Amino acid sequence: MSLPVIVEFGTAKISMDELIKLQKGDIIKLDTRINHEHPVKVDNKILFAGRVGIVNNHKAIKITKKFKADNNKTGDQNVS
Repeated sequence: MSLPVIVEFGTAKISMDELIKLQKGDIIKLDTRINHEHPVKVDNKILFAGRVGIVNNHKAIKITKKFKADNNKTGDQNVS
């Protein structure tokens, strides 16, 4: 069985004009710091929180918290 796993590093608000003008190498400033916990969504539900790291020269997420699936039906739980 295959499920999508998404780590949300933060959010940002940009205008449509800024979006259209984005180019390779541009930087979008997010509303969270990289060393904070980030929500980890499985099948569009936040089930974990984790911190960014490196393992064997690969980017990784270390799971730091586990949430109950039944408490998170919308996937909108705040992690910080």
